[in-house]
Amino acid sequence: MLQFDLARLRYLCQAQWPDFQAEPGLLDLGLFYFRPTGSPILAVAHLDTVLDLPHFYHCQTSAGPLVFATQLDDRLGVYVLLDLLPQLGCSVDLLLTTDEERLASTAAFFEPEELELGYRYHWVVEFDRRGEDVVLYQYDMPLLRSRLQEVGFTLGSGCYSDIADLHLGCAAFNVGVGYYRAHTPLCYADLSVCDRQLARFAQFYHKYRDVSMPFEGSDGPIRVRTSRTAVPPDSAHSGSDLNQLDWTEDPWALGWSDAGPSSILLY
Repeated sequence: MLQFDLARLRYLCQAQWPDFQAEPGLLDLGLFYFRPTGSPILAVAHLDTVLDLPHFYHCQTSAGPLVFATQLDDRLGVYVLLDLLPQLGCSVDLLLTTDEERLASTAAFFEPEELELGYRYHWVVEFDRRGEDVVLYQYDMPLLRSRLQEVGFTLGSGCYSDIADLHLGCAAFNVGVGYYRAHTPLCYADLSVCDRQLARFAQFYHKYRDVSMPFEGSDGPIRVRTSRTAVPPDSAHSGSDLNQLDWTEDPWALGWSDAGPSSILLY
């Protein structure tokens, strides 16, 4: 199993937008953070969250290690990009967006030509998905489906994430990382699921890193560039009235049990 640094995950869950300026190689480009490495693969996650409650708990259950934090959608994906992919030997360019929870991801403004990268991406992966499947949105193509299935992924259906707003001319897919009950105070992640999904992704990466996967189908919505040039420091969290409530610090009082994901949420 991968080495999950829970202190590091907690830090990333609770970090604010300016804190990511301290991450090695990450460039704050106003609408998103970007780290170019020269890789033909782009990996995406989003920094904004619906809830920003202060608790962070973890426990070991018969189903595997569980983590409880309201920011796991999508700070768990951010942790995957920054810390776990290097463990797997997966070198990728990183794109960390915001406003995904408003269905208006700043990924729409990511234009490699403006950054003068000098190379094109073969394909894109995102880690912003509940459970243990993978979804394709507008990139649903038979060959991509078969390649994902051959490494053990289960295909699901989804509505939206950052990659739906990308316009890069290549295939993209969104990998589930094992969080559940997103956007609620009872959000949690099963790290065993995350570990299995990343093992599947590592197989896919090492097999298809050098394979170009063009996409010529219908793109998602094209957004008009606005005058917005910088993200306010507090915008890493979308905000909600639930953030103002006095939630207990005892996770079990919120209805959590140690019986595993099938019965862990009782409300």
